Amino acid sequence: MIEFLYTGEINEDTFEELGEDLYAIAHKYEVESLKEECERRMGSSINPTNFNKRYQCAKTYGLPMLEKACIKYIADNKKQFLFSKEWEKFKSDNNETAFEMMEIAVCGEFSSNGNLYFILLNINIVNIDYN
Repeated sequence: MIEFLYTGEINEDTFEELGEDLYAIAHKYEVESLKEECERRMGSSINPTNFNKRYQCAKTYGLPMLEKACIKYIADNKKQFLFSKEWEKFKSDNNETAFEMMEIAVCGEFSSNGNLYFILLNINIVNIDYN
C-alpha cells in the first residue's frame, strides 16, 4: 500500500500474490483509489487458482463488479473451469452459492447498467395419452 501511496502504481507480481490482502488494507484505511484499482485488477485477472479468493473478497466487501466478473469467468470458461479441482473445492465449500452462480452463468446475462436479465425459455407443455 505504501508503494501505491507514493507512486500511484502497484507491482504486478505483488498484486497477483496479495491482491485480496491489499484490498482489505485499502478498505480498512479507506483509500478509495486503491480500492477501485484493486477491484478492477482482481476482476480482470481471475483464474482457477484465485477464483475462490476473489469471490470471497467480493462477498466480504460487497463488490458487485468483482462478483459479476467471477460469474462471467465461469460463463466464459465453463468447459475448462467446471471440470477443475478448484471448482470442485469451491462447490464443496459453497454448494448453494456455486449452484446460483452456475444458474446465472448459464441462464442469465448482465446488461450494461449492471442489472441481471434472465433469459426465459419457452417450454411447450404437451399432454400425451399413453392409452
